[in-house]
Amino acid sequence: MPQSKIFGIFIVLLILIGAAVLLSKKPLSNGELPVPQTQESTESSTIPPAGISITPSDSSASSSYTISPIPVTSTAPAPSASSSPPSLTKDVAFSGDISAPVKNILSERIAKYRTLLSKNYSDLSTWMNLAIQYKTAGDYDSAREVWEYISRTHPRDITSLHNLGDLYQNFLKDYAKAESYYKLAISINPTQSINYLALHEIYRYSYRQDTSAAVDILKSGFTKVAGNQAIDLYTALGSYYESKNDKANAIVYYTKARDAVQKLGNTALVAQLDSAIAVLKQ
Repeated sequence: MPQSKIFGIFIVLLILIGAAVLLSKKPLSNGELPVPQTQESTESSTIPPAGISITPSDSSASSSYTISPIPVTSTAPAPSASSSPPSLTKDVAFSGDISAPVKNILSERIAKYRTLLSKNYSDLSTWMNLAIQYKTAGDYDSAREVWEYISRTHPRDITSLHNLGDLYQNFLKDYAKAESYYKLAISINPTQSINYLALHEIYRYSYRQDTSAAVDILKSGFTKVAGNQAIDLYTALGSYYESKNDKANAIVYYTKARDAVQKLGNTALVAQLDSAIAVLKQ
């Protein structure tokens, strides 16, 4: 089996496990806005969902968590002088490649969420929605301000921290800051595999590549992540070793993933992993 096919198994696992995160993408070339894949949109114009909460569950065939909406309101107190909310009146810095129709849609959404927030600064869900619209518009600075505000007023919220990590990793290309936010999210809640995987991706492809960090971060999560999420980590590590032509270690971790998936009864994925292991043993 070619290396690309083996790596494809890793991608299949991530899709099944639902590692999709709360992230908005740039508008499509045809002027339509993308629909996030984590859950169905609640509005007909495909407005992205406000946010996610990650809940351990053993009911999925290959996943140990589910993704559900963050509650619409929060019990957080009104903003104090030390945690003043971002401006709800400043101009939006739209990216130059945003088409006029999309810009109009985003402007309407941003105005809507700003109006709601001006009446209730404690509405966490609407702050999340507003940040997504900013990011979709290419106004990364405004998105950053909102997620930083959420992280100050809701210091246990790992969604805002992960989104900041993603913003710095994939859009602002500041890997040191991305690393710091992912690590902070792990320190607050070490049971979720998504932040270990994000750090592994940074270390594997972009940052600290001359160290063992890409391996160490996955191994650090083996005994901490909830439920069956260790499957994510085993498969990622197997893929990493396979890419390094370290067949022995690749077999070890693909086998761990295979055994865990076998317990879940996913025979199709077991067969794929068995085939990949057989090729590595040749």
